[in-house]
Amino acid sequence: MGLKIYPKIIKAFLIRDWQRRWSYKLNFTAMLLYPIVWVSVFALMGRFAEGSTEDLVPGGFATYIVTGIITWRFIRVGFFDASWSIRWEQHIGTFKNIYMIPHHLLVPVTSTALSGFTVSLLNFAEMWVVAEFVFDISLNMTIFSFLFLVLAWMSIIGFG
Repeated sequence: MGLKIYPKIIKAFLIRDWQRRWSYKLNFTAMLLYPIVWVSVFALMGRFAEGSTEDLVPGGFATYIVTGIITWRFIRVGFFDASWSIRWEQHIGTFKNIYMIPHHLLVPVTSTALSGFTVSLLNFAEMWVVAEFVFDISLNMTIFSFLFLVLAWMSIIGFG
């Protein structure tokens, strides 16, 4: 019986030794690549959000990054607020069956849904003002307006 366990112990030790020898090098490489990957994602999102067809040039690279960060904020804020509101409405109840909700649960349901919608609306307006007036970026907002309206409606009625 001891002979069957022995190879497993050796194999486990070798895997741990390999991890020990390479973990710092892999971690260091990953930490070097992490900012480059994130900046590239923001730059590509910004380029397509602005609707520009020219290539990424060094002069416009910072503008693309700023636009990408604003774009990501739009999506993240809308999705987080709507999903948070939907989860709580599914836990308590939705507006579709509001007539069945007891009186002591009526306020949590309505306040949760309306707060999710209001926070989404305020954050959307804030990022719009920042994009248009502070950074003077004309965003192609058609897709974001549609996404915002869908997520805001979902935050009010839930999936029901």
